[in-house]
Amino acid sequence: MDQLKIHLFGCFRIAHDGRPLDGFGCGKLQELFALLLLNSGRWMRRDWIAAQLWEDIGCAAPRKNLRHLLWRLHNALNQARSGDGGLFETRGADWLACRPTPATWIDVDVLESACKLLCDRDGMLIPSSVLPMVENAADGCSGALLDGCSQQWCLVERERLSDVYMTVLDRLMDHCLVLGDYWAGIQHAHSSLHRDPAREETFRRLMALSALHGDRTRALRHFQRCVKVLEDEFDVRPSRATVTLSEMIRDDSITSFPPEELYRVVSTDRRIAESA
Repeated sequence: MDQLKIHLFGCFRIAHDGRPLDGFGCGKLQELFALLLLNSGRWMRRDWIAAQLWEDIGCAAPRKNLRHLLWRLHNALNQARSGDGGLFETRGADWLACRPTPATWIDVDVLESACKLLCDRDGMLIPSSVLPMVENAADGCSGALLDGCSQQWCLVERERLSDVYMTVLDRLMDHCLVLGDYWAGIQHAHSSLHRDPAREETFRRLMALSALHGDRTRALRHFQRCVKVLEDEFDVRPSRATVTLSEMIRDDSITSFPPEELYRVVSTDRRIAESA
């Protein structure tokens, strides 16, 4: 099999053919490997890599530290049968590139592939042939990127990948809304709010899914929660779209919308404002 499986979401994990690899307990080593993997296919100057990893201290010898860390990374990967699997390529003394082989599985790549697949497809429903892959990609995001790392490069990547994750969940929620699989859509909405508790778009979807699932009371409670969270976090009121949706739920008119129109209503502010 010879597969290297790497989890960057949540706690860093790495295994070769199902067997965890030792030697990756050092947080800085995890950060280096993650930085290289997230920049796969790009040539990087060693000075740039060192600056990302030792940004907050007056390190006297960052390149020496990087050299030592790369040596440790190579030794840790040597536990795999194929050594480092040809993951790294060098150009002179200054340049380094990470080039994972097809046998390298990375949870970030799975999520980004799922998002690209969804963005390249028109229509509200996700084809059954790719739905399991998309659901597995979303389920694989067990936490934030390198949970606990506070380096600037990681914060930027964490925010970017959070947006990717939210996009995938949005498409799953919309798929469930149109298909009528309201309970599954509700679970995706809770996953989204767990990552971003003040995301108004998700509250709208959750309100609609709950109402269509037959629980108007819970849908209106979600609206009340949305009002409170937005006020506490940003001192703002919900958008006209969200307020109008709550009124549709309150007077029970939401059930009169065909699925395609309801999708447009809950997924964009503009359409729901037009429908008011």
